[in-house]
Amino acid sequence: VNRENVRYWWQSNANWVDHSKQQGAQTIMVWCGLWKAYVFGPFFFDEHLTGETYLAMLKDQLMPKLERLGEGLPEWFQQDGAPAHFATVVRDWLNDNFPNWIGRRGHVEWSPRSPDLSPLTSFSGVY
Repeated sequence: VNRENVRYWWQSNANWVDHSKQQGAQTIMVWCGLWKAYVFGPFFFDEHLTGETYLAMLKDQLMPKLERLGEGLPEWFQQDGAPAHFATVVRDWLNDNFPNWIGRRGHVEWSPRSPDLSPLTSFSGVY
């Protein structure tokens, strides 16, 4: 909340201001994956995204959906260099489950300035 743009009006004590309100915008993280003609998600994260919460989504939500399709795993998995994606537990799990993956310290290093990958800088998903 920008206090310069907020005005409080009371008929009684005009000097009292309630500062107990939460400042700053509420945020939500959304993850969506694309593969062939399939869309996986969106998956919503209300809390701060950590390597553990991201890994839990991959294991508990994404993998069962991929297995239900019965078409095997995608040949490539691509994600950007977000801190949660770079967590050691996530990279170890991706190394064990995907033959090829693009990302920070992945089988193919993430190249954020590549003209081929730039449109996907805010995308994290399955190819």
